[in-house]
Amino acid sequence: MRTRLRLMELNRAVCLECPEFQIPWFHDRYCQQLQHRGNGSMSTLQQQVHQMLGEILGGIGYAKVSVLTPYYYAIDFECILDKNKKPLLHVDQSILLDDLPKMQGGQHSQ
Repeated sequence: MRTRLRLMELNRAVCLECPEFQIPWFHDRYCQQLQHRGNGSMSTLQQQVHQMLGEILGGIGYAKVSVLTPYYYAIDFECILDKNKKPLLHVDQSILLDDLPKMQGGQHSQ
């Protein structure tokens, strides 16, 4: 298991640091399996930090806990800001993807 993790990390590093080599990212399934094995619960410290970020930003919906990047780097907390550096509410990405074809066609859902 440890060897496979190291191979994934090597594949990720080469994909991100040396795109000119055109090495494909082939560890997506493995990373999804690892993600499902995780316990998914927040520690007391994470809960406290999340609550404090919510107080600072105007609500806990402005900060997301335990975010994974497309190459499965773990980010403890994420806050997205608009062009005026104001926090944006986190929304389910699948909702945004479902609405994308409607928005591209010039139709807005009511």
